[in-house]
Amino acid sequence: MRMKKVKLIIFISIISASLITLIISQYFLVKETTAFYDQTFTDVVSKTVKDVELEMKEDDIKRMIDEVITQDGNSYLNNIFEPSTGISSLNRKPNSYIGGLNEILTENYKKRYRQNKQLTDRVLAKLMLETSCVGKANRINFSKFLNHVTLALREHSIDDNFLFFVSDKDNNIVFSNNYNELTDKHNTIVQEIFATNQPEDAIYANLVFSKQNSYTNQLIKTLLPTIIISIILFILLIVMIYAMFAQKRDADIKSDFLNNMTHELKTPIASISLASQMLNDSTVSKSPEFLSNTSNVIKDETRRLNTLVDKVLQTSIFATQQSILNLKEDNVNQLIDKVIKNFSIKISQNNGRVNSYLSAENPFALVDNVHFTNVIYNLFENSVKYTTKDLVLTVKTWNEKNKLCISIEDNGIGIKKEDQKRIFDRFYRVSTGNLHNVKGFGLGLAYVKKIVTEHKGTIEVESELGIGTKFIIQLPSTT
Repeated sequence: MRMKKVKLIIFISIISASLITLIISQYFLVKETTAFYDQTFTDVVSKTVKDVELEMKEDDIKRMIDEVITQDGNSYLNNIFEPSTGISSLNRKPNSYIGGLNEILTENYKKRYRQNKQLTDRVLAKLMLETSCVGKANRINFSKFLNHVTLALREHSIDDNFLFFVSDKDNNIVFSNNYNELTDKHNTIVQEIFATNQPEDAIYANLVFSKQNSYTNQLIKTLLPTIIISIILFILLIVMIYAMFAQKRDADIKSDFLNNMTHELKTPIASISLASQMLNDSTVSKSPEFLSNTSNVIKDETRRLNTLVDKVLQTSIFATQQSILNLKEDNVNQLIDKVIKNFSIKISQNNGRVNSYLSAENPFALVDNVHFTNVIYNLFENSVKYTTKDLVLTVKTWNEKNKLCISIEDNGIGIKKEDQKRIFDRFYRVSTGNLHNVKGFGLGLAYVKKIVTEHKGTIEVESELGIGTKFIIQLPSTT
């Protein structure tokens, strides 16, 4: 037994350690992956802002080119071939024709280069002039910039709400558009835009997102099944460990029960065997007094043996999940009154009395006559066993709505609060302190609970230590 317990502990320890290691590994994996996705999100947003900045710069240059071309008329759009240098004016000889064409093309390329260079110089001069005369913050259309950024982020599957504002090097707000309110923790991405060689002109785009961004949400959705499965496995492990220990506890209790039962069975069997041997012994005087005493011994030990056999049969009730009852409509008041009359002799022998108030107006319920009678007997026996003074047993019946209520109250030693939760468990026995003459196997109240439940009823206990105990049974009544 000791070896089996050690193996069980080792087995459970290995499984627990493996699962805990798995959960810890998943925790760090999720943490690192989340950090990676957050960094990826930040990189994508920063790159998007730079791309939009470049796009707007290109648009700005195109606008300036159009303005320069418009100001200078169509001079830059004239045909690069001058009319005076047409091909018709060349010598018609093949070699001179080819040479002349090469000269014309070379001259036209030079002219185009000079024109493009002039255009570039004029555009750069205009850009430098506008930059020096008009501040960067006043020249840039930040609303357009925000719209471009929003569209570009959507192309990267980022539909998150975000706050947007532009600040200068002194953190002064140059532009703000806070139509989206964020309530959770913030993640701010800062990116310098339209940088120049003059640090005092630096401006920064600030995009404020919630901590839970689109990328991390996608990661969570991907990992959620794995996390759920791990949690289920962990719960199943706990349930399995609990079930294994519960089975082991039940096995230990059953083993103790069998050992106790074997010991208890041996005593009446030995007494009956000894009495029968004395009856058969010719050397023993067979006086009427001797025969009467021997007969009483055999009768008492037989009754005791029968009681023990009944306890064994009660244990078989718990082995089946099917109903064991033969329910018929019966008068519960009459059944209880019958038990009181049969039990009153035993109670009177213990200087006790029974007060019965069977006042239920509708005492009819579907009950199994035999098993329900055993329930009342068991509760009466409990009262006798756990009472150290003159027993006062009070039995009541009454109706509550469609329920038939039964209470059995005694003035016994009572039950501790911590024991009241387990008194209906199989093989559980309440500690009786200095009361050492109480014998049993912890099956009586478990049997009572099962039979009442099979009757679709409930049973509750109310008890105070040193004052007494009351059991309350509720059964569905019939009309």
